[in-house]
Amino acid sequence: MRVAIVGGGPAGLSCALTLAQRGYSITIFERMDDLSMQGSGIIIQPVGLAALELLGIRTWIEQLGQPIYRVTGRSGDRNRLSVFVDYSLASDTHYALGLQRGALFNVLHEKVLAAGAKIIAATDIDSLSTSGAQTTSLTDSSGVIHGPFEFVIDASGAYSKLRRYAMVPVASQPLDYGSLWTMVDWVAESSFDYSSMEMYSDNRNVGVGLMPVGKLDCEASTKLALFWNLKWKNYPDWRATNLVKWKNSAIQKWPTIEPFFRQITTHDQLYLAKFIYHRLSKPYGDRLAFVGDAAHATNPQLGQGVNMSLVDAVVLSWALQQERDINNALQLYARSRRAHVIFYQTFARLLTPFYQSDNSLAIACRDALYEPLCKIPRVRRWTAELISGQITAPLRSIPRAC
Repeated sequence: MRVAIVGGGPAGLSCALTLAQRGYSITIFERMDDLSMQGSGIIIQPVGLAALELLGIRTWIEQLGQPIYRVTGRSGDRNRLSVFVDYSLASDTHYALGLQRGALFNVLHEKVLAAGAKIIAATDIDSLSTSGAQTTSLTDSSGVIHGPFEFVIDASGAYSKLRRYAMVPVASQPLDYGSLWTMVDWVAESSFDYSSMEMYSDNRNVGVGLMPVGKLDCEASTKLALFWNLKWKNYPDWRATNLVKWKNSAIQKWPTIEPFFRQITTHDQLYLAKFIYHRLSKPYGDRLAFVGDAAHATNPQLGQGVNMSLVDAVVLSWALQQERDINNALQLYARSRRAHVIFYQTFARLLTPFYQSDNSLAIACRDALYEPLCKIPRVRRWTAELISGQITAPLRSIPRAC
């Protein structure tokens, strides 16, 4: 079967890898001309590690990442506990993996090429059209037609141009909060625990997160991802601030961050990420599947982003194995992903007023209640299961040999 995949990020490459290994003829279209994907740090949750194992690349990825055993957040002048995750309480893998996005890309890219997939860069796909009952053609922004293909996967991200071809198209909703991010060198002499992720925020949910992300490759230096949470509309105001004063103010509040903030010397070192929300109730069209952020996007506070993409790829491949008819396979894919996606998107939205807003009442309630609640063993265990991505057991139907 000839398959076109639109988008060469983790979602698209994961789909390409698992399908190419099963004998599909894969062509990937990527709008960027530079395929050496860099980007922010990501956290691979236990559910994502299980998906990587099914993709056959977990060993390579774990050699580059850094195990994370705890996630801790503290808030306000009283330094109250606002987040606490102990992965040792999770039922499966007892750690997450901090990773550079580029490291995941590099491994996937190498394996995809080795599996025989073809990658066409600098090609921005604008539209698709069916040509006959069994094939689809793609048209890029220059008017060039590609194909025909028997099946198309849209992995082009949150701002997908092909989402209008879904069975039930939806519009995206921009979210108020975004983040600035950068990579800094790990400083061994710091007081930061490199096996944990730590976050600090003020009384308006503005603050910093530190996450160990390992190495880009085996020869590279060890890095730390630094995130600064803020309303994205305030980005111009932040750009206008005196950088030294901004750094000194943050360091005064949270001394742990000093050796990492000192490495920031210009505003241009930090990149702005905006977050949006949408979910396709039917993540498919006519011989067309949507995966990753093209199918569902939300804020990152539950740490599920790239993990959802990896699970999508594994479940879609499994569905195509189970059903010879593509339309039946797409419906099976949608049913199999529905509960997991709805649960995590709904929960993320419920938490938004507490973690990504300046709602003073919600923040005060969180800071008053979270710390005593997380002392309850059952709450701590459930929190570990939640963040690990295991609620609804999204991979329970996928055999380990798949």
